[in-house]
Amino acid sequence: MTWNIDQISNHLPQEVWESFLDHNLPAAMMIGIFVVCLCYPIFHRLLIKYSDPYRKLTPDAQLVVTQHSIEAVMLSLIFVPLSYLVLSTNFEDHSNSPETFKRKFQAIGSLMYIIIIMYMVELASRYQNIRPLVLVHHCCAYANSLLPTLFLTTANLRASSLLVYFITYEAITFIGLVMYRLYPEKRLTVRIITAGIFVMGASRPIQLIWILWSLIATWEYLVLWQAVLQIIFAVLFTLLQLYSLTIHWSIRQRCIAMQKVQNLTKPSITKSSDICIDLDTKDNSENEKIEHVEL
Repeated sequence: MTWNIDQISNHLPQEVWESFLDHNLPAAMMIGIFVVCLCYPIFHRLLIKYSDPYRKLTPDAQLVVTQHSIEAVMLSLIFVPLSYLVLSTNFEDHSNSPETFKRKFQAIGSLMYIIIIMYMVELASRYQNIRPLVLVHHCCAYANSLLPTLFLTTANLRASSLLVYFITYEAITFIGLVMYRLYPEKRLTVRIITAGIFVMGASRPIQLIWILWSLIATWEYLVLWQAVLQIIFAVLFTLLQLYSLTIHWSIRQRCIAMQKVQNLTKPSITKSSDICIDLDTKDNSENEKIEHVEL
């Protein structure tokens, strides 16, 4: 099997795609549902046990941190295998190994739906205070992933798999959101949020170009309305995700402001310690030292 850029214009009829469907895909989806749902109580208990800032949060805030923690871990684990599978199915020649291509296609479908399942669980669990941007984004993601199920064509499969694949680049963004909730005063938090902004900002134009390129390369074989709909989805997702960068930037600025406030309080603590040292009597000295520690 060879790798070349011309493979992106490869088109398979719907009958070939349909022949790839067997019991493995629904089995993988059932396993994905079980794993994602089981992660919620496990992550919550771990955070309760080992994270003091988490214990101090309200139940709603704890739910958000749990969700972001699960998404950060799951997307990080999925990133490497899904990267290989997407690159291989887009740029590797599988004409002599259809069975291998079938297994890779099934693996992509399984990993895609694990991510979509996380989105649906998040919508269900945050029904009381879901943000409109999150609601629109997740519903569009679900609708886009539903298209290949209803219309198993090259256009839908390529565009949908690429849109879901680029979600894995948000792992570091979710790590930053967890750090913001738990450790907003840490310098590392600002660095992680900044890295997330850079990764998302750099990857989204690549996402749009790649999807447009793959659709245009096979345009003569595509169902017109499906190709146009996938282009609309790709543009919509890219705009939503780029707009979300403004939210992450404001979170970054908020963390910096909190760090500045924390730094401003340090000199007053230092002066208090100097006063404690200058006291004459041992009793007073000891008492002031204890007071300083409590401050």
